[in-house]
Amino acid sequence: MMKKTFAREPIGAGPYRLASFQPGQQLIVEANPWYAGKKNDFNRLVFVFLDEDNAYAAARSGQLGLVRIAPSMAVAPQQDNLKLWVRDSVENRGIVFPMVPAGKKDTNGYPVGNDVTADVAIRRAINYAINRKQLAEQVMEGHAIPAYSAVQGLPWQNPSVVFSDGDIAKARAILEEAGWKINRAGVREKAGKEARLTLWYASGDSTRRDLAEAVRAMLQPLGIVVSLQSGSWETVERHMHANPTLFGWGSLDPMELFHHYSGKAAGVEYYNPGYYSNPAVEAHLKQAIDAPDWQKAIPFWQQVEWDGKQGAGVQGDAAWAWLLNIQHTYLANPCIDLGKGAPEIHGSWSVLNNLDDWTWTCR
Repeated sequence: MMKKTFAREPIGAGPYRLASFQPGQQLIVEANPWYAGKKNDFNRLVFVFLDEDNAYAAARSGQLGLVRIAPSMAVAPQQDNLKLWVRDSVENRGIVFPMVPAGKKDTNGYPVGNDVTADVAIRRAINYAINRKQLAEQVMEGHAIPAYSAVQGLPWQNPSVVFSDGDIAKARAILEEAGWKINRAGVREKAGKEARLTLWYASGDSTRRDLAEAVRAMLQPLGIVVSLQSGSWETVERHMHANPTLFGWGSLDPMELFHHYSGKAAGVEYYNPGYYSNPAVEAHLKQAIDAPDWQKAIPFWQQVEWDGKQGAGVQGDAAWAWLLNIQHTYLANPCIDLGKGAPEIHGSWSVLNNLDDWTWTCR
């Protein structure tokens, strides 16, 4: 039976064991003397919980040995006590769209649906208008690649979902054909409804803020007016089913596609917050999950975003506007060698996946 204290006194067989934990401040682990695997050069690790600015300052002052920084800060350090590490990652950023008209509520009583984004023309136009290469180069300082899929660069991505973006003319044509006309205020309007949107994102993250601001500017020439709102995740949760919301995801597991696009996942925690549902997509997901092995599942996963007739990608329902896959960038003590690991995933802990291979090079 699990003890109530297990969360603070965990038992494991890994390379480290918990020494102390001060919530919101720091976590200290020490080498596990009974660990049967490869041991590295670090007998004790101290994890300090800081916001972006304070962590960056602590790294530059030499107080911390390793700090993850925003890609926009990842320029070559001009001081001898720092080394910049850039790691490949499948972590992405994307905007989820509410897929259903306004008027419903979730189990918590929060609003579901948006009359503007419920129109596929709006979702497609936004996708085509956004210049992902420009976002990667100018907002992320080159530490990102354009993303057109929830699983960009992975075997289960369908190559056909890639499209030519940054195309304002095409985006305008999509809106015009769908009946979204420019009104006297310079805003797209259809059936008395203006194309005004609120884009939500989690506060305290400069990458999300910078991307949100850039996307707003890219959509302005279309006549789609975007206002920005940020808040804690508790605040975002109250608005994410009724407004486009900027999320970060990224996993090496193809079940990511199920979490984004299955109607069974709609409104479950942060999964499928736009309440997307398509029977054909659901069938492809089931085929992939029921496949006897991962290799035989790949063709079915690839059909989720586009099967030649329909799908969740921009050629079909355009359920998301995927933006970028972001490289993970770190400032480190030059004596620390992080080795070579697998592509990192969403979050700040995946740098530890190859912890056994870390070395201290200064002897």
